[in-house]
Amino acid sequence: MSLKLAALLLHHHSQCLSNFILSLFKRAAPKGLGSRVTWQRSKLLLVSMALAGSSVAIAGTIDFVGLMAPHLARILVGSIHQNLLPVAAFIGGLLVASADFLGRTMFSPTELPCGLLTATLGGPYFIYLMYQRRRR
Repeated sequence: MSLKLAALLLHHHSQCLSNFILSLFKRAAPKGLGSRVTWQRSKLLLVSMALAGSSVAIAGTIDFVGLMAPHLARILVGSIHQNLLPVAAFIGGLLVASADFLGRTMFSPTELPCGLLTATLGGPYFIYLMYQRRRR
């Protein structure tokens, strides 16, 4: 149900999305095409918040991924944001996918929630980060 809703909303707001992508490269391009850029940006923001909220409502919270992924990516590629952002997104997706896979296969007849496994990894990592910060 949620995937169908996401596809429907993205199809319905495809003009807003294409204008947003155009505005990433040239600020005046969507205005030159006669679009109401600020209205479409706020509309796209509301749609993306609704999609994110519905996915969290269905799948549950996945704790500590937003904490672990950027720190691990910074260790791998450094602090340059052009490299950091895609690597952090990839590591976050990899963490969630691997936690989901382990949750489904570790205790085969039953499933563990993905959030439980990410919290199991993220808790000690958070303590490690706090300990490293205190030592400096």
